[in-house]
Formats: sequence, C-alpha cells, structure tokens
Amino acid sequence: MKKLILFLLTLTLLCMASVGFAAKELYYPYQKYVAEDEDYQLLAQEVSQEERARLPKVAVMYINNAQVDFYKDVDEEIMDNFKRVLEPHQYQFIDGRPYVEALAEMGIEDIVTAERADILDIYENSDIDYVIFLQLEPMLRKDKVTTFTKGKEVTAIAPFKILDVKRRKALYNGRITRVGDKSKAFFKMGNKSVTLEAVEMINEKVTFEIQKRLPRTKYNAGKQTSTRVTLPLILK
Repeated sequence: MKKLILFLLTLTLLCMASVGFAAKELYYPYQKYVAEDEDYQLLAQEVSQEERARLPKVAVMYINNAQVDFYKDVDEEIMDNFKRVLEPHQYQFIDGRPYVEALAEMGIEDIVTAERADILDIYENSDIDYVIFLQLEPMLRKDKVTTFTKGKEVTAIAPFKILDVKRRKALYNGRITRVGDKSKAFFKMGNKSVTLEAVEMINEKVTFEIQKRLPRTKYNAGKQTSTRVTLPLILK
C-alpha cells in the first residue's frame, strides 16, 4: 500500500513538473505583453489599413539571457518600452522570434556573434523594413555593505543593433552597459528592484537611439523618403 501511495505521489509530481515546463516553453514575451495587450491593440486598431500600409515594419528580435527568477518582470519592462517607442501610428511592431528561430536552424544559436549579413539574409525575401536586436546578458550582481547600510549593485549588459533591411546597413551597433545601485539602512535588499532599475536605464538608451536613428518611413530605392523627427517620449 505504501509503495502504491509513493508511486502515485511520484507520478503526480512528474505530471506537475511536465505542466510547468510546458507552460514556460509556451511563454513568449511578444505574445504576452504585446499581442495580448488590449490597450495597445485598441490603439493599433485606430490606424486604418491604408495608413498602416505606409508605415515601416520593424521586427524586434529580443532575447532575455539575464538569468534571473523574475524574468517575466524584465520582459514586461522591455516590451512596454518597445510599445511606447514603436507607437502604432508610426511603426508596425513585428515579432522577431520566428527570425531568431530561423537563425538557430542555420546553426547560429548566439545571435551576438552573427554577422550582419547573416541577420539581413533571413529578412531578404520578407516585407520587413528595419530590424531591432536586443539581448540581455547574464546580470552581474554584487553586494555592498557599509557601517550603516546594506545594498546591491547590478550591472546589465545588452548588445543592441538597429539594421536597415532594404539598404543592408547598420543604423546602430553597440553594447549598452548600465549599473543599478541601491542601498538601505539596516535592511536586506533583494535583487529584483536593483535589476529592474538597471533594465530601465537600458530602456532609456534604447529609446534614445531608436528615436534618433530609426526612420519613420519606408525606404524606396531611388527616392529620398526618410525624414527623422524626434518627438518627446514620456517614459513611465
């Protein structure tokens, strides 16, 4: 009887673990925070089909390798920022995950090491105008202790690219590094708030470069159609 009970308990735990792994596997940041965001989708529906056809399509290839337990909170911060800067009246925000998978099928698992040509090649026969690539590297954490305070320092590193598909050139190619730093008197501090502070600073740099460098028009060969006008953007 005891063996039967142990067997049933083990089977139940295995089933629960399988469901948990499946749920995590089916979780996609774009799907959860963009496609299922009713406010964002309602805003997008305000744009007529004719107007949308004139807007540039921007594929966002986002990879979260931050290696933190609260990875969904990090994803939400990143996706919320992309929704603000890729506002539906100016751009068509496209999920770049299928293109990440296409690179993986080519044997390129780490996109940071991919050549620009490799990334652009997978978009060659698509209707994508621009590509944004952002990858969060593992967070570097450090405890800080003084006589009266305890704190944490978190360094966030994010390779970041903006590519022009039609003209096959980079509009921006860099590596963003920001440090979150918080201390409290006589209280323990978790990693989450400090990490999200660093992520917010990454977002500020991403926003600045997109506003500065990403054209708001499609590129037509032989015509100078791209004009860049930076408008104020309110970040939360």
